[in-house]
Amino acid sequence: MCGRNVAFYVLILYGPTYLREVLHFDVKGTGWAAALPFVSCAIVKFASGQLTDRLTMFSEKTKFITCTLISMVGLAAGFVVMSMTSSRTIAQISYTFAVTLSGITIMGTIKCLQLRCQQHVHFATAVIAFMACVWQFVVPLGVGYLCPNNTPEEWSFLFFIVSVTA
Repeated sequence: MCGRNVAFYVLILYGPTYLREVLHFDVKGTGWAAALPFVSCAIVKFASGQLTDRLTMFSEKTKFITCTLISMVGLAAGFVVMSMTSSRTIAQISYTFAVTLSGITIMGTIKCLQLRCQQHVHFATAVIAFMACVWQFVVPLGVGYLCPNNTPEEWSFLFFIVSVTA
């Protein structure tokens, strides 16, 4: 869970910086390139929720594990490709892919949490929210340390590290 939080916060907090400084999008292009993946993330999140509710032939455990696995592999694959490519198009597709599949995390983790913790879900959700806040403070320190000059090599190293933790 922590690795996925780190990966998601790198995307949400520093995705526009990566698009602007490394992929050399103009300001308008950076805005669109950074925003549209999160729109697709919301659509996938909504669709996956509907789909998991309608797939009654599978157990809840199977659905949660599948959603979590898709999210984890998608995030890691997106970061691996971004770390290895120098192509602007492939990097943008990988960025979009990683952001979009990160939306499925909610189906695999939070929905499972509601069923497993039942009346104690408020405490478990509070712990997850607290950890998300912690990562929002830690991620900028890590990015600032690993990518001080915003070079493609620095970002490749950061993405490789994030892909290993995701």
